[in-house]
Amino acid sequence: MPFLHERILIMQVSLVMAAAAAATAAQLTLLNWQDKCGDITIPYPFGVTEKCSMGLEFFISCAANGTAFLGTTNTHVTNISVDLDEIQVQQYRAYDCYDELGNNTYNIPKFRVDPPYTISGTKNKFMAVGCDTYATFRGYRANQERFITGCMSLCDSLNSVEQDSCSGIGCCQTSIPDGLKNHTVTLRSYYNHTYVRSFNPCSYAFVVQEGHFRFSNTSFQQLSSTVRLPMILNWEIGKEPCDAAQEATQNSLCKAHSKCVNPNNRSTGYICKCLPGYEGNPYHPNGCQGVSAGLLILLGAISWLYCCLQRRKFIKLKEKYFKESGGLLLEQHLASQGGSMETTRIFTAEALEKATNNYHESRVLGEGGYGTVYKGILPDNKVVAIKKSKIGASTQKEQFVNEMIVLSQINHRNVVRLWGCCLETPVPLLVYEFVTNGTLFEHIHNIRDKRSSLPWDLRMKIATETSGALAYLHSSTSMPIIHRDVKTTNILLDENYRAKVSLKMMRVLLVILIFLGAAITTAAAQALPQALPGCQDKCGNLTVPYPFGITDGCQKEGFPFFTCNTSTQPPNLLWDGDSIVSNFSLAEGEMQWQQYISQDCYDKQGFKTFNNNPWVELPSPFTVSNTKNKFIAVGCDTYAFFTGYRGDDQLITGCLTLCDTLDSVDQESCSGVGCCQTNIPIGLKNTTLTLDSYYNHTDVWSFNPCSYAFFVEEGHFSFSNKSFDELKNKDTLPVILNWAIGDEEDPCDEAQKRQDFVCKGNSTCVNPINRSGYICRCLQGYQGNPYHPDGCQDIDECKAAINPCNNGDCVNLHGNYTCLCHKGYKMDSINGTTTCVKYNPSSKNMTLKISLGVSTGLLILLGAISWLYCCLQRRKFIKLKEKYFKENGGLLLEQHLASQGIETTRIFTAEALEKATNNYHESKVLGEGGYGTVYKGILPDNKVVAIKKSKIGASTQKEQFVNEMIVLSQINHRNVVRLLGCCLETPTPLLVYEFVTNGTLFEHIHNIRDKRSSLPWDLRMKIATETSGALAYLHSSTSMPIIHRDVKTTNILLDENYTAKVSDFGASKLIPVDETQLTTLVQGTLGYLDPEYFLSNQLTDKSDVYSFGVVLAELLTSRVALCFDRPEAERNLASFFVCSVEEDRLTQILDDDIVNDENIETLKHVAILAKRCLRLQGEERPTMKEVALELEGMRIMAKHPWGKADCPEETEHLLGSRKSDAYRVDVTAADCGHPSGTSSGYDSMQIQTLMAYGDGR
Repeated sequence: MPFLHERILIMQVSLVMAAAAAATAAQLTLLNWQDKCGDITIPYPFGVTEKCSMGLEFFISCAANGTAFLGTTNTHVTNISVDLDEIQVQQYRAYDCYDELGNNTYNIPKFRVDPPYTISGTKNKFMAVGCDTYATFRGYRANQERFITGCMSLCDSLNSVEQDSCSGIGCCQTSIPDGLKNHTVTLRSYYNHTYVRSFNPCSYAFVVQEGHFRFSNTSFQQLSSTVRLPMILNWEIGKEPCDAAQEATQNSLCKAHSKCVNPNNRSTGYICKCLPGYEGNPYHPNGCQGVSAGLLILLGAISWLYCCLQRRKFIKLKEKYFKESGGLLLEQHLASQGGSMETTRIFTAEALEKATNNYHESRVLGEGGYGTVYKGILPDNKVVAIKKSKIGASTQKEQFVNEMIVLSQINHRNVVRLWGCCLETPVPLLVYEFVTNGTLFEHIHNIRDKRSSLPWDLRMKIATETSGALAYLHSSTSMPIIHRDVKTTNILLDENYRAKVSLKMMRVLLVILIFLGAAITTAAAQALPQALPGCQDKCGNLTVPYPFGITDGCQKEGFPFFTCNTSTQPPNLLWDGDSIVSNFSLAEGEMQWQQYISQDCYDKQGFKTFNNNPWVELPSPFTVSNTKNKFIAVGCDTYAFFTGYRGDDQLITGCLTLCDTLDSVDQESCSGVGCCQTNIPIGLKNTTLTLDSYYNHTDVWSFNPCSYAFFVEEGHFSFSNKSFDELKNKDTLPVILNWAIGDEEDPCDEAQKRQDFVCKGNSTCVNPINRSGYICRCLQGYQGNPYHPDGCQDIDECKAAINPCNNGDCVNLHGNYTCLCHKGYKMDSINGTTTCVKYNPSSKNMTLKISLGVSTGLLILLGAISWLYCCLQRRKFIKLKEKYFKENGGLLLEQHLASQGIETTRIFTAEALEKATNNYHESKVLGEGGYGTVYKGILPDNKVVAIKKSKIGASTQKEQFVNEMIVLSQINHRNVVRLLGCCLETPTPLLVYEFVTNGTLFEHIHNIRDKRSSLPWDLRMKIATETSGALAYLHSSTSMPIIHRDVKTTNILLDENYTAKVSDFGASKLIPVDETQLTTLVQGTLGYLDPEYFLSNQLTDKSDVYSFGVVLAELLTSRVALCFDRPEAERNLASFFVCSVEEDRLTQILDDDIVNDENIETLKHVAILAKRCLRLQGEERPTMKEVALELEGMRIMAKHPWGKADCPEETEHLLGSRKSDAYRVDVTAADCGHPSGTSSGYDSMQIQTLMAYGDGR
């Protein structure tokens, strides 16, 4: 019946949608223009004439026979979608054919599209078909970035070709990158099809829409008569994103009831979408149309009914999972414990979905064999760690419940707390305490964020706390708990460096104590036998089950034995000398094995420095798993293939990847740019990896000197542009091997009749899919090793820590149990969970009806009161926002913007910025300081911005704030962080800035964040030049000069291309054009503050020059501007730097990492310039424009041979032969190298001034 209801609903919805579509069909094209070409509908902006299309690029040529072509090209169009912003075209396939004499006929199709079209990387695949075939795909993006990828396939016979699987035998495939404008397919043969001509005289290659080509052993013949295959092109409007397009165009191309959208992974244009509740063509002059009232009501009613049925189905499904996961047992146990279990919660699936933002990838904290851990934020803002456990088998439900109950009662400050679980999902979810400061391993070995090595007293504290926690688990809990995986990665540290031992479910061994009168038994904790009697079953933490064995004679005949290498910690299980085995799965017939990575490395001149081609020859009963592994090659000048054998058939497949720059590498996507991957065939017994380069990495050596190729278990390698470096330090990666008993095709029926049948008591025989032989599994209700002579053992459910029947007596049965329920309860065995639930035979419908009626009436009354209250509160809120808007100068700003026609400045609403920052959630905080707090925000168009809560609030400053806002919003310099707008509806004005991704210059110079490497000198010179140009622009090029007043390395941001961006204008001042200085309260940062401004309160543009001189000194020396840990003479970098230059000690204080014979002269010239900027008297300093010109000149000179000439006068001055009078002012001067009390007093007075006037403007 439920299926019938769903079909009726779907039919009704289809009828309504068809009626709505018919009502709006006339809106697809312009009025009175042709909207069809053959069977294809041509929606606007496309048109069959140039006049009825949006432009020549959207012109569709319609032939007399009804065939549509893209413009004046021969590209055959077969479908156009406005909703998906795609067109389907037919593209020629490449072929390469040979006759019996070896004569060759071939076709190499080239494809090119002009803007606004690109080849879709998500909807298409590149495929090659043949048994003596290699094919390459060369493509270009709009910026002329080149990409080359491809694959290869060799096989011996038609019988070896796999049905419905493009896995490298007769067919190979690889992904392609997004945004390509053109491509060329090249197809070749290794042996001219000599050995396979009888069944495969031709190879084929093509780009095809996913799902529109299915490979089989008949594909060779089918492709001989198939000329073209479908391919998807993306399209968009214009060359600018939504914001720029809407500002530049008075009449938006997105018409009524539609919105502008920036498409993902495309070029720079935009697309239009109908708003919710509307349909039709958003590009049509009439815009999107609303569904008629009658249709809307009918559709709403049907949708409501359908949703009710789906919700009911969903609730039933959740109840099923809840029962299957032992929820009833756990719930009843928690209830029976009363107040002793208050901290344990059973969470709903919806609560955890909301807490993790629907398990968004940005919330992933870690992944491993146990599952995935997500960061979650509960409604009370409590941060937790949510783990998706892999406990799923019905035989393990009771064990899970037992462990959940025991672990939830652990309450120790040095053990990560288990808060609760969710049992409404197929896989139970566990909710843990969130620990913020990483693992002990990361701190000891400086793995993350360049953590400093822990001092001994802190290490001793952590060791003491950890040992105390383990002693508590062993001796103080109600049931002793053995951790079984104590290591530094499982010891977490909180913000106070307090140790927290992490317990991983299903790796913890609970020593469950069952009280039977006065006797205590530990039978539930005793591990069932895994190895043969008298044989070792453990190597470190790894259990080695029979039919495998440690030492010869402990394994089944035909299976290998292993060696336990105890010289490593933990011990390694070795196979055949040095191969490491890391896991077994009896239930799946799998073994995890660490396989070597193939490497191919070159030096700068292109000479090979290292190459290895790992090979594997697997004995029976092993094969390489085709479903759990992938073949992957990594590099930008790389081709890799593997040769394998299945029986006597030789199989060869592989892929290739070429790219030009590191920036072109696709992030988190092995799509052919820097990384390619292929499937692998079924049943490979042995393989040899071969890896090589086309151009010896000479063109990409600076960022990619090596190629890599390997088999790897799916999910255990994630590609990014960091992979080139990460793979340098890896020797092996995990690979899954399949194994089975025997080699028959359908073995269970036959094997059960033989005396050597290995499935022992209480087990069953299973034929694994697409594999020879059979495997054994324990029957439901039994556990253990089905290959062991003792077989699988009964699970005595009645001896569990809690009574599964709860309100009854448990009776154990072989492979199951039953319940004798107490009076008033009945047995419920739905979905395999047997327990006793309350039974109420009497009907109470009347009481239910009365209660329901009263509740409904109260609900309606409460709803009316709430609605009235909300209306009054909303009105009050709107008035408050209007008040703040006026107080913050919003009217002045709005009027000025309107009169000036400034379109780039936006006034944001408070709601928009609240939504962008998730209500200013603490996770969105980028930084805090005296100016306020900066948050990361994401606008509705997915634009990322920085939102600053300014401290400007006094009414006397409103007009000044508006003036500064207007001037700053007009700054348009690539090296100044752009102010996009503001919000004036809050008590404190909010400023919205461009978001810069790559941190501050301070972090890069001093290696503060993400373990950044020190910047090379040429990059430092570039940043200094760009920063000086930006300050010169502020001083000299804006309509009203702007003095930054807080120039320092922490206020110079760097984008992904290391372009400098001057930021933080919270302390800046506007100087009228006819004035050269301004009297103001002192504000700045100790170490960068101009001493003349500090003493006189006279702010000039030369104050920024002094601060920039400190920045130059920081770039030259990599020393912080002020450090009280240094000797007194060296604390202030500015004075120490000038003294060092005066005393001919420049080379002693320069950063050794940036000095070389080629740049020493440039370093000296920059040091001279920095010294001039640091003169105490402002009038003796150069202007920022002069500084910028000199730095730019030095950059140019350093790049040319004629720039090596020395400047004798400056060099002589640098070496100290002339005396400078720059430090003759008595207020702070001290002899170089001999600090006086005056200097120390100056520092103290400067600190006091900053404390008093830190917020002055």
